[in-house]
Amino acid sequence: MAEIEFTGFAVSQSSTVYALEDATEKHSAWVKLDSIFEGYRVSKYESESQTLTLSRDAETLRLALRDAKIADKRVELSGRILVGLSEDLKEYQKISLSSSRTTSLEVGDGVVLRIQPEVLPDRKIAYHCAFDVELRSNSKLRRIVSAPTIIAPIGDGFSMKTGGFEFSFTPERVK
Repeated sequence: MAEIEFTGFAVSQSSTVYALEDATEKHSAWVKLDSIFEGYRVSKYESESQTLTLSRDAETLRLALRDAKIADKRVELSGRILVGLSEDLKEYQKISLSSSRTTSLEVGDGVVLRIQPEVLPDRKIAYHCAFDVELRSNSKLRRIVSAPTIIAPIGDGFSMKTGGFEFSFTPERVK
């Protein structure tokens, strides 16, 4: 049986997507309302309680957004991300990052940002990032165009530019 967790959501100008993770299978995906994840239809989001409702047949799951926290060498945090080409930035108003998985965000034109935080021994966070693009000759292959690692104190935000891409992260909460 799947153990589904609601790990984040991202709001851009054009859409809202929700991050769901099957903790049993270590599978995650960004989904929209009315899409299917592990056999459940994503049916409703309640912004006041930050609760996502999934349904399958007569079964209903109400999933609360998982809190951000730091434990030992594992980190989970949430915040706001701006990402994209300098002239065309996308804003994700609420995003969750976890050291247990890589989060992928569509930047546009086949470009994807992959990011995974890591707690360092000095209690700073290393954000391992990679911008990659789909190769036009084979849509299943991708080429990394930039792979910076940003180190910041826990709770601090950052911004950077690399190869025409901009990226900033503003933490909202860390427990």
